[in-house]
Amino acid sequence: MEELDERALRHRAAEARRLISEPLFVEALEKIRISTLSALEDVDATNVAAVQKLQAKAKVTYEIVLELQGIIAADPHAQDPTANATPETDD
Repeated sequence: MEELDERALRHRAAEARRLISEPLFVEALEKIRISTLSALEDVDATNVAAVQKLQAKAKVTYEIVLELQGIIAADPHAQDPTANATPETDD
């Protein structure tokens, strides 16, 4: 990835903040995560490929949020409190 100037970093951070605070986006990720975790409960545990596919799908929902938080944290002028948060879990 090319080196980003300060203005580009601020713009990316603003867009990341907008996405991470967009209720529809957050709801969509949450629905995907919940349905995937539910499917993991029902999948045949001996079907390794199916299990791995569902695990990867669940993991990517967390990674999207973590990537956005990383973009926010890279903003040299404004540290957002959500930048250090972790995705919620239903443990």
